[in-house]
Amino acid sequence: MPRYLTGLLKSAELLQPFYDRLHALLILQKILQADETTLNVIRDGRETKSKSYMWLYQSA
Repeated sequence: MPRYLTGLLKSAELLQPFYDRLHALLILQKILQADETTLNVIRDGRETKSKSYMWLYQSA
């Protein structure tokens, strides 16, 4: 496995408790706002015409 991928997987593992806590707090809110934005990702090996998405959530 490439070294960068090992680091990425380790980061995801370390951030999982933070993600879980944020998720739990967001779903308890009476109002939740979400935004789906398309963006271009540079240097990920895909064609430039392919769409990538970023989702943002916020409680009100």
